[in-house]
Amino acid sequence: MKKLMILAVAAMVFASCASNPRPNVTDASGKVEVIEHKGTAWGAAQPEWVMTVNEKSPDQKALGKALGLQGKKIWVLTKTGQNLDFLKTWTDQVDARANIAASINQSVVDFVKGYEFGTNEEMTQEVQHVSGRFTQVALNGLVRETDWWSRTRQMPEGSDTYTTQYNYMVIYSMDEDMFEKQVRNAYKDVEKKELLEKILLHLMSELNVEAQ
Repeated sequence: MKKLMILAVAAMVFASCASNPRPNVTDASGKVEVIEHKGTAWGAAQPEWVMTVNEKSPDQKALGKALGLQGKKIWVLTKTGQNLDFLKTWTDQVDARANIAASINQSVVDFVKGYEFGTNEEMTQEVQHVSGRFTQVALNGLVRETDWWSRTRQMPEGSDTYTTQYNYMVIYSMDEDMFEKQVRNAYKDVEKKELLEKILLHLMSELNVEAQ
């Protein structure tokens, strides 16, 4: 009889959890706890691509597979703050194109700095020549794919008070052919054509997805 009662209670607890699913959390002090996310209200689980982004080094291939976006360049923008609506508006309408263009520009500058030139002066001139070039590109063909948000809390070590924040991330993509065309157009007057081709190869094969 006791066994039957225990099983009945367990079944009730299981049913309650199933009908009111909650995000996974950690209880240790100092750890970040997810207290709600985009899918909480209707019991949807966190999608695979979010886990891919949250890995230490998400890349184009892994994220493209998780999102079903093979053959596209992918960028991830993330913001944190206290007001979710503000984060969405700022990231989607203000920051997106500027941050993506800036990340591409920085990638090119870093690549050129590592390129073999005859002299440091020649390298400096070429860096100045390419710097800021992509920030003027309109980024035609950029598509907003999807987003996700979570609300987390954390009790800092030595404190007895939780701090909370919203975490917002949004995925943008562009067809690789369109991306290549715009890169070529942006750097078409680079005098060293071999350098131009290597810049293009670098950008097309780069695995980084962070755009911030």
